[in-house]
Amino acid sequence: MNKEPFEMPVLPIKDLVVFPNMRATIDVKRKKSIETIQTLMKKKESERFLLLVKQKDAYDEEVCYETLCHVGTCARITSVMFLADFTLRIQVLGLYRIALFNFFEQEEGYYMAKALPRETNPTLLALSDNEKEAYQLSLLDALQSIDLPMTTKAQLKRSVTSSKDLSKQLDEVVQKIELKPEWKQAYLEEDDETKRALFVIKLLHNQAQVDTLRQQIEEKVHTNLDKNQRDFIMREQIKVIQQQLGDDLNGLCDRFLQQTDDLCASDQVKEILTKEINHLRSLPFGNQEGAVLRTYIETMLEMPWDKVTDSAHVDFRQAQIILEQDHYGLEKVKERILDTLAVLLQGGKMGTLLCLVGPPGTGKTSIVQSIANALGRKYVRICLGGVRDEAEIRGHRKTYVAAMPGRLAQALRQAGVSNPVILLDEIDKMSHDHHADPASAMLEVMDPEQNHAFRDHYLEAPMDLSRALLIATANDLSGIPAPLLDRLEIIEISSYTQNEKLHIAREYLFPKLCQKYNLSMDQIDLSDETLCFLMEGYTKEAGVRGLKRCLEQICRKLVRQKLVLGYEEPTKLTPSLCESMLGKKHLPKIIDPKNEIGVCHGLAWTSAGGELLDVEVSVMPGTGKWQLTGKLGDVMKESALTALTYVRSIAPGYDLAPDYFEKHDIHIHVPQGAIPKDGPSAGITMATAMLSALTGRFVCHDVAMTGEITLRGRVLAIGGLKEKLLAAKNAKIKTVLVPRSNQYDVDEMSKEITDGIEIVLVEHMSQVLSHALAQNEAL
Repeated sequence: MNKEPFEMPVLPIKDLVVFPNMRATIDVKRKKSIETIQTLMKKKESERFLLLVKQKDAYDEEVCYETLCHVGTCARITSVMFLADFTLRIQVLGLYRIALFNFFEQEEGYYMAKALPRETNPTLLALSDNEKEAYQLSLLDALQSIDLPMTTKAQLKRSVTSSKDLSKQLDEVVQKIELKPEWKQAYLEEDDETKRALFVIKLLHNQAQVDTLRQQIEEKVHTNLDKNQRDFIMREQIKVIQQQLGDDLNGLCDRFLQQTDDLCASDQVKEILTKEINHLRSLPFGNQEGAVLRTYIETMLEMPWDKVTDSAHVDFRQAQIILEQDHYGLEKVKERILDTLAVLLQGGKMGTLLCLVGPPGTGKTSIVQSIANALGRKYVRICLGGVRDEAEIRGHRKTYVAAMPGRLAQALRQAGVSNPVILLDEIDKMSHDHHADPASAMLEVMDPEQNHAFRDHYLEAPMDLSRALLIATANDLSGIPAPLLDRLEIIEISSYTQNEKLHIAREYLFPKLCQKYNLSMDQIDLSDETLCFLMEGYTKEAGVRGLKRCLEQICRKLVRQKLVLGYEEPTKLTPSLCESMLGKKHLPKIIDPKNEIGVCHGLAWTSAGGELLDVEVSVMPGTGKWQLTGKLGDVMKESALTALTYVRSIAPGYDLAPDYFEKHDIHIHVPQGAIPKDGPSAGITMATAMLSALTGRFVCHDVAMTGEITLRGRVLAIGGLKEKLLAAKNAKIKTVLVPRSNQYDVDEMSKEITDGIEIVLVEHMSQVLSHALAQNEAL
């Protein structure tokens, strides 16, 4: 044996002690330990040596010199088996004891140590033969008194009687009997062989007393149980044994109490935890409530009660740069967000919660991610679409089966801090019925005056949500209940213009896709003409999600081409090449180039952007009936009835007979009948189409309109004007009639939107008719 210090790989083991001349099987799961074994397997079989050292605490995941015992065993790896769960199972043979006096981590990632062979003090050599025999007989008597399987006991007796080396006899006994790893480690660390012998004999006598006590316990258990309780004998035995020896539950509760003391939380939370831990300690073994309590305590300990992300190092100018780099345009949106960031960075409160409202694909979610990056905080997304139960927000009572915290509590636990940026996505799509209303639970969440003490039903402790930055998103405000809407500050993100989409695609979408698909932008020529071709021929949306899908499909085709050719060929993406990659483009909606009777172009706002909405009216002889078709909502039906009443009131001025409406039927239809439509802004459109059909006058084909009508013919303001103007521009409409009440919105429009369109402000139906009805055409 080499008596000089040497360096060797170390394998920390949790609850096993390996002795010299002992064969053992060890399952290796740690990444660094697996790397150690794999490195050794590259060597010759005769050189696969490593140091086996036990950890002081089996639950401690940290590996360092202080957490390891300083006496271990040098062993040789005899075999390695790869298991299905990425675990290595190795077999080792212990060689000799070592003393560990230095420990370090290799650059390759595994552990090394400097050790010295540790020899035992051979005091037994000075004993007389009678004294050695006395130790041997004492060892045999102790083995006889303990409760062991017959085969094991016989094997140990043979080992003790056949060997003359008492040291080997002791090692054999300690290996075969069941002892705590701490006792085996203490035996391994003892140098004096006389003390080792006395230590083993004492352990055996203690084990004999435990076995006697266990037999007495079994007798008591059997006398107290009747015939119907015999199925629980084993559980009762374990219960009494644990009460006598001290079970793992007490150790678990002690560990929970230590974690509670170290927890960064209020005294109220610690008091709740301490009470539940003491309750868990008092529960009888096998009680079902124990599993519920343990899960609850672990959840409470994982919550970041007062743990926060420090934002003191965040620079406002850098935050502004991040926001500008991540998004193009959206100047007013960025300005409002920067105001909020400035307040937060100064240590102020957010105030009213922000709600980003806009069509899909306009960057609402990515804006919130940019806010998190700018503040240096964690980001968590909660999707509220389809949530129909209040318990999903407030959590379930922990006494219920499969109870869990609410989504807000889970988001904080996922973030690991109490002040993350939380995105409340799709808040307008929460469901509710007569059984539950999750929107009511969200009222407390979104109220800055209440959410500092939000109480989750599962946690049963106040949770401070005021530290978190809550930001909601929605597509349509009509889906948000009025009380909830009152707690939100709405920031509208309108549809992108073609120029904005062009910049977004060139500066943001395409570079990211090239990076994603490992393409070189220098080899790809993507012109503005091609991007406009893609937007006009393959996308019909307010955002850029569809455009991104088209670019992704093109990138996949380019990757395939690169794979076939074996190298990346310079490619110019022309409209014809893109059409060959994407297939035939769809035909845009084009207005009829001639004037028609009873057909009027309206403009509608949808959650996906603006739409050109035609209204058709037919008049035929009948009995005064009228009907509406096209899957219209209640508000739109009321607008149609209001428009009809107004038209009837002005009918005498257009030379219609007094009994005209009693002798004719009127049918109003809005095409694309399978698509639901609602809203008041089609009122003047339906009135114009009806008057055209009744009087036989033509409606100008290049005029579109939007506005709500009253019984007196006044034109009221509408919403979504930007999206509607973009839809009119895409359809090649020349003139758009807009309520005068929307003049402020018109003044705010960029020239890119209004260029090429004549916007006429109207405030009465007479002005609408003078611009919409052709002057020189009639039947």
